[in-house]
Amino acid sequence: MPQLRELVLARHVVLYAHNAQEAVLLAMRHERQLTYQWPAGSHPMDH
Repeated sequence: MPQLRELVLARHVVLYAHNAQEAVLLAMRHERQLTYQWPAGSHPMDH
């Protein structure tokens, strides 16, 4: 099962998932963007 991570880089927040073989970028937002929006049907809790 992939692990969900959040990384803060200066004024940006990076949301990504990873396991032992790969990492997948899910979102990159500026600090002024307050929310993440998952594409329809792609939220990790839907699976």
